[in-house]
Amino acid sequence: MKATHLTDEEIQQYVLDRDAADAAITGHFHGCRHCQEKAETYRRVFTGLREQPHESFDFSVTELVMHQLPVPARVEKAQKENGLIYAFISVVAAIVGFSLYFFRRYMTSIFESIAPLFIYLVLTAFMTLSIFLVVDIYKKYKKKIHTLDLYRG
Repeated sequence: MKATHLTDEEIQQYVLDRDAADAAITGHFHGCRHCQEKAETYRRVFTGLREQPHESFDFSVTELVMHQLPVPARVEKAQKENGLIYAFISVVAAIVGFSLYFFRRYMTSIFESIAPLFIYLVLTAFMTLSIFLVVDIYKKYKKKIHTLDLYRG
């Protein structure tokens, strides 16, 4: 049994988890009325905290804050650049689509006259280029995620 009273931390630990308490602390509790009263006070506080309803708001704090933040110039510029890129891709896709539609009769003869070795070389070059581009995109993605992680914390 301890000669002095237990600290607040020891009492709180005893109240929260009696099984993990030291034998000296448990022995002190059985003989000390002052520490038992403190423990009962902490027990009531902890019970009240557990029974207290969780806070809930009828509005979104995120939306309130996000509307007040200024939009960085980089984001606006990136959105404009993305719009131009999408417009360019759409125009190219339309040109290719119309070309394939209007020349559909001649497509079979075009591919029949090309040597198979040439087709394999073009496919190999295409696959190699695609692999390098995908790896490059993945590296840029990882770099951006790393940058975001640095800003978060």
